[in-house]
Amino acid sequence: MEINTKKVYVELEMLEHVPANANDASIYPHNGVYLLIHEDGTMSVAYVEKDNAKTYLSQFSETFIGFKPICPVDSVVSVNEVKAVEERCKETIDSEKRRLEDEYEKRRMELEHKYEIETLKLEQETPKRFEQGEWVSGQTLVEIIKTLALKQN
Repeated sequence: MEINTKKVYVELEMLEHVPANANDASIYPHNGVYLLIHEDGTMSVAYVEKDNAKTYLSQFSETFIGFKPICPVDSVVSVNEVKAVEERCKETIDSEKRRLEDEYEKRRMELEHKYEIETLKLEQETPKRFEQGEWVSGQTLVEIIKTLALKQN
C-alpha cells in the first residue's frame, strides 16, 4: 500500500508557555483554535468555545512528540499571497500561450504561402498536356516520337 503525503500550512493563534493543565478558561482570550506550546516543549491544538457563564468546551489534539521548531511568522506565506502568485502565474501562462499560438499561426501561414509558390513554380516548369493529347509545343506525343525517330535515321 502506497501512502501519499502532503504539506499543509495552517494559520493558528499561538499561546506559549501553557501549563500542562490547559483547562483554565482564563488562558484563552476568545473562542477559536489555538496552537499551544506547553512548558515542557510539547505542542497541542485546542478548540475552545466560551459562553457568557465562563464555561467552555475544549478539545485537544497532540500534534508533535517533544519540541519541534516553529518557522517564524516572516517566512510563512499567507493564503492571499499564494492566490496572488497563482493568478500571476496563470496570467503569464495565458499570455505565453497566446503568443505561441500567434507565432504558430504566423509560421503556418508563411509555410502555406511558400508551399503555394513552390507548387506554382513546379506547375510552370512541367510541360502541360492539353485535352487533345497535345503538349505545350502544340504537337501530340506521337508526332514528337516520329520526329525524333526520323532524326535518328
